[in-house]
Amino acid sequence: MGQGGIFTITNSTQYDWTRTSIDSYQMNAWDGSFPSTVAAGTTASFYLEWSEGVFQTISDDGGNAVYKMEGSGHTFQFKARGAHNLSVFLRDFAVEITGSSDASRDTFSIPWKHDGNMHFVLWNNATTGKFRVWIG
Repeated sequence: MGQGGIFTITNSTQYDWTRTSIDSYQMNAWDGSFPSTVAAGTTASFYLEWSEGVFQTISDDGGNAVYKMEGSGHTFQFKARGAHNLSVFLRDFAVEITGSSDASRDTFSIPWKHDGNMHFVLWNNATTGKFRVWIG
């Protein structure tokens, strides 16, 4: 058993998200957690868990889940690294984070909450094409 929590991803874009790859090392719940598709305008919630057993090193836990936004040419990757580090990397486009004065960027940390809920929301303006992110 290890630290776990519920991760909710919300697709508020006009593009369906298709998972193109997934892998992990020493994660109790990762590979079978991320949905194969997140349709435009929908939300998916699932459980993630790090491995923290006897004779296991938390610092080398890791996972990757890559999604393609169908019809847009954009991809992004959810990453787990080490002791409870969760992030999303938007591979070929930058977005603005809601509530932040930071300039557009492509990598966002998602604060880990043991036995809690983490949220990632991605949406865009269909007219301008600009993407925005909310993390909570």
